[in-house]
Amino acid sequence: MPLRRLQIPCHTRTAATLSSVPAHHLFDGIPRPSSTPAPSLRPGHPVSSSPFAFTAAVASSGPADLPALHALAVASGLDAFAFVSNSLAARYAKTGSFPSAARVFHTARARDASSYNTILSALPDPAEKLTFLSWMLRSGQVRPDAVTFTVALSLAAGRGEDGLGLARQLHALASRAGLAADLFVGNALVTAYSRGGLLDAARKAFEEMPARDLVSWNAMICGLAQDGDSPAEVIRVFLRLLKDGAARPDRISVCSVIPACGGEGKLQLGRQVHGLAAKLGVDGHVSVGNVLVAILITMYAKLRRMEDARTVFDLMPCRDIIAWNALISGYAQNEQCTDALEVFSGMVKYLRPTETTFASVISAVTAVETVSMTYGEAYHCQTLKLGLRASEYVSGTLIDMGALITLYQFGRAALSIKRGENLF
Repeated sequence: MPLRRLQIPCHTRTAATLSSVPAHHLFDGIPRPSSTPAPSLRPGHPVSSSPFAFTAAVASSGPADLPALHALAVASGLDAFAFVSNSLAARYAKTGSFPSAARVFHTARARDASSYNTILSALPDPAEKLTFLSWMLRSGQVRPDAVTFTVALSLAAGRGEDGLGLARQLHALASRAGLAADLFVGNALVTAYSRGGLLDAARKAFEEMPARDLVSWNAMICGLAQDGDSPAEVIRVFLRLLKDGAARPDRISVCSVIPACGGEGKLQLGRQVHGLAAKLGVDGHVSVGNVLVAILITMYAKLRRMEDARTVFDLMPCRDIIAWNALISGYAQNEQCTDALEVFSGMVKYLRPTETTFASVISAVTAVETVSMTYGEAYHCQTLKLGLRASEYVSGTLIDMGALITLYQFGRAALSIKRGENLF
């Protein structure tokens, strides 16, 4: 067994004896009862013989109530229903007591796919999840359902070659079980394949889905966007999402397609997506809005529309370091040194610069024809003061700046010698 059996104390009372004990006596025996005990444990309330009412009581119970409810389930015979044991195990897991959830699973009189899914979802360690999944599939005691495959495929996502191998096996098993067409399984397949870099397999799984929701579309769009080699396809899938009409784009959709607009030089489309984001209220939340603004600034910078980038920045109610860095970097990329340094001077009044900030500033200094050693030395000193000298990115940018300054000064000297000017 992949799950360690826990030592369960023997009960000295029989089921008949327990069933004769009033519920409120059991409640009174709890060392630290919660302030809102389950309805079935309140004084004067008899224990319901209905398994559905019992599971409702479990769902509303706190951690202190669960041991008594578990005992009552055993005493009343309600644990003969798999969904009763499942509700107890799920509630134990949700309240942070996985050992108790495992004990319910091991001692359950009846189990179904949901019993296994509860433990599979609750196991804290991915390696333990894989071990339990393997045991579940080999045991043949239950048929895995859509939830099983969805949880299992989430383990495959982002695990490299091992994850892709697992995804392929699960895909084959799901197809054999007739579950590959399930919406949630399909979404999990697209996510697992796209995160693993198998975009052809992700496309195939996506196109074979009989129905799609926003998760399906976002999984495909994000997979293509993260790959970075298919900005045109990112745009095509996003436009299909808009045309489909069954799902409404959200912040994930918008934030994934905007960089593609910049990469493909689609200024008009980028502005339309910008307007769509405002219309959908995607920028309403501060953290989401700041990320979106940084992405928009980067897009406009790639399209050489720094006036639009600055407008987006100036309209921000609350600016974080990501937005400042995006604007400075945009000016540097467009060789607008003065603007980059001006923004940097404004930023240091409110925020501590990061490695990205200094790399962008130094890039801006080296982007102009007249390279200033004074500027370069000043920003180099600031990187040292803030302990940023170990960054490969910052160090590389400083080296580039030094090389350009040396070449510029050498060129000036050569020109002066040619003209017969005295350098000293």
